[in-house]
Amino acid sequence: MLDATAPAAAKTAHLYRMMMPDHTCPYGLKALDLLKRSGFAVECPSSNDLEQAT
Repeated sequence: MLDATAPAAAKTAHLYRMMMPDHTCPYGLKALDLLKRSGFAVECPSSNDLEQAT
């Protein structure tokens, strides 16, 4: 379970997700939303390269 009293530095997440011109991964959007609602600072370098995203 997450500790709501944890320092801000401990609540940082790196989310890697695939984004194409005609498609954005719905699982990536859901993960981003859940992390933000849980108080995480999210770093999200989006990728347009399938090889880089896997």
